[in-house]
Amino acid sequence: TGVQTCALPILHSYLRFAALAADGARPYDRARDGVNPGEGGAVLLLERAADARARGATIYGYLAGVGRGGDDRPRVGYARPGEPPAVTGAVTAIQRALAEAALDPRELTYIAGGGDGGAVERLETAALRAALGVAADQAPISSVLGLCGQSMASAGLRVIAALRALASGVAPGTTGCLDPDPDASLPGLLLRPQALRTDGSGRGAALVPILAMGGGNVALILTRD
Repeated sequence: TGVQTCALPILHSYLRFAALAADGARPYDRARDGVNPGEGGAVLLLERAADARARGATIYGYLAGVGRGGDDRPRVGYARPGEPPAVTGAVTAIQRALAEAALDPRELTYIAGGGDGGAVERLETAALRAALGVAADQAPISSVLGLCGQSMASAGLRVIAALRALASGVAPGTTGCLDPDPDASLPGLLLRPQALRTDGSGRGAALVPILAMGGGNVALILTRD
């Protein structure tokens, strides 16, 4: 009941701002018209690698890099009317995570995007282009939020999707996207599941960009080995 009580004002807010999808979310699509609320949970256990090995745990991946950066954005929406989205802090977060992981952007195996049919997609695309340079045109990216909905804490679901992609070698597709918007998506957008490329090292690396409406940005780099 606590979750239901909390969800009601969120749904009301989405309705008031005409931000709910009319018939399911269409992430990164030209015809996207809003988000599709979701429910669910994600549980992640983060511990030292040595401790996990000592207890015989199955290790799905490693947190290799974390980056943070702030932007001046309004609390509602991702850009002020008539202004481009502020991405300086988002770029900083992504580049710091890459630097901590000692990873070249061209080595990214997968990007677990935050596309949900809403305004975050233009912001995310602009930030990734600025942070990754030419590598932004090569990296496979998709979003699972068209399938499971936007739960307001979907970063955990995207981390799990990224770990699963690294472990299985197959990235998920983007449910609901039929006609990608070139202004709000990257060329590597996956519309259906696809095997991930490898560089021969077997390491595999996924980027999870987490960009909040209010201006907070966090980026995570996950590796398979």
